[in-house]
Amino acid sequence: DFDFAKSLSDTFHQCDANHPTYMVSCTPRLFPQHAQLADIMAVDPYPYPSAPLTAVSEHADLAWKATLGEKPVWQVVQSFGGEPEAQQRCMTYLAVVHQARAILWYPWDDGKKNGKGVGMKYDPVLQATVKKLCAELRTLSPALLNSNGRRAFTAADGKVHGLFCAENGGAQYVILVNSTSEKLAADVEVPELKEAAGVTEAFGDAKLEAKARRLSLQLGAYEVKAYKW
Repeated sequence: DFDFAKSLSDTFHQCDANHPTYMVSCTPRLFPQHAQLADIMAVDPYPYPSAPLTAVSEHADLAWKATLGEKPVWQVVQSFGGEPEAQQRCMTYLAVVHQARAILWYPWDDGKKNGKGVGMKYDPVLQATVKKLCAELRTLSPALLNSNGRRAFTAADGKVHGLFCAENGGAQYVILVNSTSEKLAADVEVPELKEAAGVTEAFGDAKLEAKARRLSLQLGAYEVKAYKW
């Protein structure tokens, strides 16, 4: 039905030039076709608990490739209920560091099955996690949405994913995500880091010593670290 869907999209734009269209795809092999159907491309990998969480970053990268970098890519993160906080944070920030331009959380059901509620509506722990994530992303958004100097990177072994971003003339950040269930030691070179910069946690008071523009730290399973200077 691709040709039919494309004709509907084209007709809509001919009739209304003021509203962008948006679509979600979960089929990577069809991303190049689906990217032609809307102004905003979104992807919705739901890996937990049956697949590696890096499905999130892989879908984001493939979507950007499919759009040729000419359309924004959004990420729909699962929130079905029962996702541990570490995994929920990891999935969200994997989307962020792979340059999602928006994050949506999808609860899948929010109804009841076998007398039990299904979805984030019935999961106070998950609600608290997402509320905290929203507050963090609100703080980071001036830097995340500033394309000047933004740089994404992934460790050679594919385990640690990161993003450098900066506010226009303001705070600079580096975000690091451990995409695995392992405890990792990370030694990250940050060329943008000035020798005299005081590095602190973006959402805490802990300080981190930088040597030769490198940050050395420990990352727990699925842990996310954000630092600013």
